[in-house]
Amino acid sequence: MHRFLLCLCCILTVISIRSFAKENYQIYGQLPFVDQVQISPDGSKISYLQEIDNNYFIIIRELFNNKKKPVVFGLGSGKIRWLEWANNSHILFTATLPYYSKGDYETFTIRRMGILDIETNEAEWPFNKGTNKYFVGSPYLINKLINDEDHILVGFNGEILKVELSSADKETYFDARDSSSWLTELNGEVSLFNQYDRKTEEHYWRYKTANNSEFFPIKIQNEENLEYFKEDIEFFDQNSGLIYYTTLNEKKMTVLMEGKIVDGQVVDTKVLSSHSNYDISGISTNYTTNIFDGVSHIADYQQTEYYNKTLASVHADLIATFPDQEVKITSYSKDYNRFIVFINDATTPGAFYFYDKAAVQLSVIAEQYPDIKNLATTSVKKMTYKASDGVEIEAYFSTPTNTDNKPFPLIVIPHGGPASRDDLSFDWLRSFFVSEGFAVFQPNFRGSKGYGEKFLESGYKQWGKAMQGDVDDGVNMLINSSQVDKSKICVVGASYGGYVAQFSATSRQSMYKCAVSFAGISDLDDMYYHALEQKGSISYWEKSIGKRDDVNNINQYSPIHLISDSILPLLLMHGKKDTVVPLFQSTKMFKALKKAKVKNFKYIELDSGDHWFSESENRKRFLKESLEFVQKHI
Repeated sequence: MHRFLLCLCCILTVISIRSFAKENYQIYGQLPFVDQVQISPDGSKISYLQEIDNNYFIIIRELFNNKKKPVVFGLGSGKIRWLEWANNSHILFTATLPYYSKGDYETFTIRRMGILDIETNEAEWPFNKGTNKYFVGSPYLINKLINDEDHILVGFNGEILKVELSSADKETYFDARDSSSWLTELNGEVSLFNQYDRKTEEHYWRYKTANNSEFFPIKIQNEENLEYFKEDIEFFDQNSGLIYYTTLNEKKMTVLMEGKIVDGQVVDTKVLSSHSNYDISGISTNYTTNIFDGVSHIADYQQTEYYNKTLASVHADLIATFPDQEVKITSYSKDYNRFIVFINDATTPGAFYFYDKAAVQLSVIAEQYPDIKNLATTSVKKMTYKASDGVEIEAYFSTPTNTDNKPFPLIVIPHGGPASRDDLSFDWLRSFFVSEGFAVFQPNFRGSKGYGEKFLESGYKQWGKAMQGDVDDGVNMLINSSQVDKSKICVVGASYGGYVAQFSATSRQSMYKCAVSFAGISDLDDMYYHALEQKGSISYWEKSIGKRDDVNNINQYSPIHLISDSILPLLLMHGKKDTVVPLFQSTKMFKALKKAKVKNFKYIELDSGDHWFSESENRKRFLKESLEFVQKHI
């Protein structure tokens, strides 16, 4: 194992940024300057998203020809969310666009796949015609067909479509009733798919061997019964008959299993990868060889175990070069010689690197936050504590290191979801408040993702109850250990975290002094109606919050029904284009506060705001308003 020769100069001549004095909210509120850097299959070009004028554009550059102008592609409206090379001359990308349906009286977030020709700098939209035009969901890539570079396979609305990259023409490639989750060979042949049985209302897998054209159901022996195989198959090797699938072990942790299909039955099963404290969270496969590459989980950072020997060797050397940091191989050339690597940690904003294996040289491509230079003044530590009922909770506690201002004023930032989690990766919101002299507390309360199914399910129907208690118990632990000033604590959160902020303001007045909610939920009952209006199901909300008809119990934990004279100072912010948590969740709370003649509250609507802080100007506005509000009240 060795360290690479590191070149400290950028290999990109990026668009220049004007240099002027900036306040912290302007620095930390900026979208990452560069994101999603990908290398072309032949290793000669890179593509990436770059923030220009408050929005992301796709940029394509030659790696070794600085004289050739880069390709710059943007949208007049909509947001580019994802990109990937389809072949050496075409980029696949996904964009979203709010769409108001007059027939439904509802705004939807439409997702579309585009195909960008890098020679003409023009995009085709294969799913923006005919009946597809108003379909909300987006197709997803199944197979790049590397032996047929003019086509790709995508899954869409229950079938596989073969799409020609140059014209965006498409045709049905595979269509089986109620099918999904197709697994294909390198040549595109479907070997496995999941099918829904309308009679039993269950999903099961069907497969075919290399010498058979008919698909058969897969079964597995469960004690004395032979049952349909229902686990999530991630990869299938038709040559060996091996499948790789995820399941829950006896501790209800997600693990990766290996098994073999013999005569339609899964046999010789064994655990291939597991972790005692964390779920297996990611499976990677190689699009050029259709080989199962590796598996990952998230502890403090994403950690990947590679089974591909080349990737394992490169990853090990990168870890030796960047110890105690998050190291991700994000893409690589077809010949395994050139790689794009993403590096970051709690106090180091993300940066992309280009690694040439033949030259054993690592070069900086671009930093995501080039204006942030002083994060060494931040300390971020993982801590564990026990909730009042004995459940162990992981959390992250951040403090400034360049001040003696102890005990610190505290900002509590509960994550969204609630089925999400925080980790040690760079966090723009956490880092901003620490830069302003605050300590920051981020608990992974029960109901958080990545700690096993039992921990996740322990958060069901616990909005305002045990999940809130986990947050409060962690804050009390910090108070009792004299690490924070109990008279200067504010809750700042978005989405579910915004709900926690509002609930804290209406029911935890003795502990907190103020609250800031971005896109927060004020009325739990209304989320059922919103799910139906979005053509979705209420099953998640009934599982997460409670039965829809249990209105009295739900209202007990809805901030809008808890408004009183003792409510804490509350800042509400919401984007008008939010389709996840609709704007009326905040407008209703605003009207209720106004009707109750509550003082010390403020309401701000962001005209172009969505649920994901997709624009720099909205991020900056949120940070600026939040800081001013918090400083005023603590």
